[in-house]
Amino acid sequence: MQRCVLALRNDGVISILVTDRKWKAGIVTKHQHLTTILGQLGMELFLHKILIRSAGIDVYRLGFSHILCFRRKDRSRAGKSGSTQAPVVF
Repeated sequence: MQRCVLALRNDGVISILVTDRKWKAGIVTKHQHLTTILGQLGMELFLHKILIRSAGIDVYRLGFSHILCFRRKDRSRAGKSGSTQAPVVF
């Protein structure tokens, strides 16, 4: 991750598509781990969407993924407003 952040332009964006995992009757929240790691590297999460991959029930796999977009924390946000798009994508 650190190599990606160092190679990123000041106004660049890192986009990640990640699916959490089921493991030992629980869920490993990989999207939270990535958000924490990139936050420690000076990045901020500015967009988080849910991608519905399957509407059915599966005991082994989750039916959705996370779309995460990060940018540098020190980037100017003047004139920028929040996202007006729906948080769920089908």
